[in-house]
Amino acid sequence: MDKITVTVYVKGYEFEIDVYADVSSGGSSSYGSDEPEWVNVDFKDIYNPRRKKAVSDRLYDKIVEEFGDYIEEKFIETYY
Repeated sequence: MDKITVTVYVKGYEFEIDVYADVSSGGSSSYGSDEPEWVNVDFKDIYNPRRKKAVSDRLYDKIVEEFGDYIEEKFIETYY
């Protein structure tokens, strides 16, 4: 499982979160595969690093809805 820390803005508050996800990739013509390269990011947990606790289910859903694409891009930049 991979981890990144990002800053998000929710309901007027700015705070950092630790996001844990499984990141996998595949495909690529350079390795003899016919399929195009792909990367899949499967979010697992989101933690508040100051409290060292997982965020609530409601906040988790809100973060993934609003910032999911941004967080996914950050994982790809960091690990690929």
